[in-house]
Amino acid sequence: MKLTAKILLYPALFHLVLGLALLVAGYLVSPTVAFYECLATSLFAPNYDALHSEGINEKSQLILQPLKFANDGQSAPLPIISLHKSSTLASFAHHPPSPMDYAVLLYQLHLHGAKHIYISAPFSWSPEPDNIVKSAFTYEFSRFHSHLLALPMSESIRQEELPPSLKQWCIPAENIKADFSLFPRADKLVSSASELSFPELNIAASIVENNPLFHPKHTFRTLPLLVRWGDKLLPTLPLIAALNALELSPRAVHLTADNKLILGDKRVIPLDTLARAETPANTAPTILATDDVIVNNIPGLPQQANPIIRKLCQESDAVFISEPFTSADSVDAGLIHQAMSTRTIMAGLSPLPPIEISAAPFWAEIIILIDVLLIGLWALRFGTWGRLLTWGGSAVGVLVLAYFLLETHQLWFQLQTPLFAIIFIALFGTFLPWFKFSASDNQDSSSDDDSTTSPRLASEEIYQEPNEIPIPHSNSPHS
Repeated sequence: MKLTAKILLYPALFHLVLGLALLVAGYLVSPTVAFYECLATSLFAPNYDALHSEGINEKSQLILQPLKFANDGQSAPLPIISLHKSSTLASFAHHPPSPMDYAVLLYQLHLHGAKHIYISAPFSWSPEPDNIVKSAFTYEFSRFHSHLLALPMSESIRQEELPPSLKQWCIPAENIKADFSLFPRADKLVSSASELSFPELNIAASIVENNPLFHPKHTFRTLPLLVRWGDKLLPTLPLIAALNALELSPRAVHLTADNKLILGDKRVIPLDTLARAETPANTAPTILATDDVIVNNIPGLPQQANPIIRKLCQESDAVFISEPFTSADSVDAGLIHQAMSTRTIMAGLSPLPPIEISAAPFWAEIIILIDVLLIGLWALRFGTWGRLLTWGGSAVGVLVLAYFLLETHQLWFQLQTPLFAIIFIALFGTFLPWFKFSASDNQDSSSDDDSTTSPRLASEEIYQEPNEIPIPHSNSPHS
């Protein structure tokens, strides 16, 4: 077989396509990552409640973060201590309760085993309590693991300076990746001089139900979990209560570009444009009256708490104390939404160990690329339909191999490189005349082969009839 110029083009084409595929595919990694993200999500998502990709890390690993609802979407009931008039007068001598009455109530809650207390009642008394009463209240209030006095926020024409007591709750700016310009705005803290006269109290911001920032028709949504004060982002009371229950600080709060609220490594809460989360149906709080909590002291006997109330207080992530109201009023709807919002966070999505999809070894990627190139070059000897079927089958084979490695070995490879190799071979083989083989090419090659074998015919190869009988010849001189 003669070494023709057309045959010499094959090695040149091999190296040309190899270089172009590596060069072009190196700039198009994002489509490959997006393909694997969609493929991995379809493979692994049925095993989890949610699954999202975190992209490629520095080790060239594709990281997927699986999520499952904490406790199968269940959270401990949150009790609300309802200070309506009838129950308050059944336990105390005044309505609204005095500071000393609050101290007694806090003492009883501590006796029941409550860990996190949040008071939304206004501390407005006339005359203002003396220092002894303040000290008694402050002592009982500070005995809990976490304790906050929730004050409502509102919008104001003139933005006020952020109170020092709220600066500790600011989320670090580097943790915020999303645009929060549509989040509710607040720049004024609604408080009285009496409430701020307790310098030892921790203060948190609260958004109440009758605040214009809340939309009552969205009953399937929580209250806003975040509020912006100028260029600062603050967690509201439900989120603060959840952070305390999870033992996290505001520095552990992250807001991603797609409005996911990440609380350390314990919760992931998707938010809408108004900083609200979707509320499950089983988040209603438990309403308790003060006379349910207060334990009657019998002289000479140890104090015995109601076992049901004790269990409720011990297992709850927060205990809310409502504002005083008369018996004709309903329970504070705003505080109910606060408790429902906290339960929504506590029952939200919890991160599981990430799924790491490693990159295939470099030698494996080279073998895949060389195999594709050899098959593509081999297809140049076929007709049009044969080429198309071979090239198409090679592309499908690359995708099937990617699916197989991902499912069985959790490996991924740069599939855009062999795919571009197929595309370049198809382009060269289709539009360059040197690689357009036909039947005449095969006939020419066969005729050339025949010409090389024809001189081998010997002169003694004479035609003979099939049944011819040879005639004997005599050697006598007479014949």
